[in-house]
Amino acid sequence: MTPTNKTAETKISPEEKQKSITAHKAIANHLETAAKFHKEAAKHHEENDNEKAFKSSTTANEHLTLANEVQKEEAKRDVLNIKK
Repeated sequence: MTPTNKTAETKISPEEKQKSITAHKAIANHLETAAKFHKEAAKHHEENDNEKAFKSSTTANEHLTLANEVQKEEAKRDVLNIKK
C-alpha cells in the first residue's frame, strides 16, 4: 500500500508512536463505554425508568467528551509530527 498523504510518510520516534497507540486505545475504550451506556439508557427508557435513563445517558456523554478530548490531543500531536 502506497502512502497517500504526508501523515503516512512521517517518521515518528518510538515514544511518539507509543503515545499514539495509547491514545487510540483510550479513544476506543471511551467510545465502547459510551455505547454501552447509551444502550443501557435505551433499555431504561423502554422500562419507563427515566431517572436511570438520564443517569446512563449522562455517563455516556461524559465518555464521549473524554474520547473527544483525547482525539483532539492526538490530532495536535499528529500536526506537530508532520511539521518535524
